[in-house]
This record gives sequence, C-alpha cells and structure tokens, in this order.
Amino acid sequence: MLKVGDKLPDGTLMQWNGSEIVSASVADIFEGSDVLAVGVVGAFTPVCAGSHIVEYVPMVDLFKQTGHVNRIICVSAADPFVMHAWGDNIGAGGKIEMWSDPDAAFAKAIGITADFSALGLGIRSGRFSLVAHDREVTTLNVEDDPGVVTVSGAEKMREQLAA
Repeated sequence: MLKVGDKLPDGTLMQWNGSEIVSASVADIFEGSDVLAVGVVGAFTPVCAGSHIVEYVPMVDLFKQTGHVNRIICVSAADPFVMHAWGDNIGAGGKIEMWSDPDAAFAKAIGITADFSALGLGIRSGRFSLVAHDREVTTLNVEDDPGVVTVSGAEKMREQLAA
C-alpha cells in the first residue's frame, strides 16, 4: 500500500469535460503541483455523497490558502459521465476536479482498494485522502473501513495542513 514518501505510480484517469472524454496521466495531473486527492468508493453513494467529498467543497479556498495545495481532485471507480454529473450535483464544478478511474487501475496501483463484489459493484477505490507534492505523497489518510469517514475527511485534512 502507498505510504508517505512514495511517488505516485503513473496511470491514466479520465474526465468528461462536457463535450468529450479526456484522459490524463497521473504524471500530468500531479507533477509540478501540490494536489489534494480524495479517493471515494463511488459517486452518489450514501457515505461518499453525504459525508466525504461534500465536506471538501466548501473548504476548497481554505485548503488552497494553506500553501500546501493548489489543485483538488476526487477519484472514483465510476465512469467519467457519472463523475461529471455527481460533481455538478454536489457543487464541485470549478472547485474540485472529478476524475474517473473506471477499472480501479489507479486504486490497485496504490494498493487502496475495496472489494464490493458481494454487492455486484466489483473492486472499487478504497476511501482515502492524500496530498502529493510533485507526485510525492506528503500526507496520507486511509480508512480501514471504506464504509465510514474517520481519518480521510476534510476537517482532519485541514488540521493536518494547518500543523
């Protein structure tokens, strides 16, 4: 599993920009930036939509003011169309970039996955939050139980970046 000090592995994430699906490498997204990334199990799911990524939306400016973050992204093993619609639904547009990891390849590469096969959902991203400077992980919070938000929420990240 990914740990602080590791460099994020490269891979491809996708996004619907309103007119076409665009792909970007992890390197393109993270290199040369200070990125706060939030990994969620799935768009529109109760915990993700009710108490995880939605807590980040009103705090975007606070995170950017810390000097540790200049870009905020959300990653999930949902398709790019769903991620775009979900971002619009939660008011993330223009604040948090919604990236799709449709086959959970990025989640697998960083070793943060959750198996929801019993529910017919397959392998998904586990729940996490991280900050990476030029792809190097400087802060990492991974939930033991992807069904709850205890260490990867916005308030915990705010506290860490303020320290």
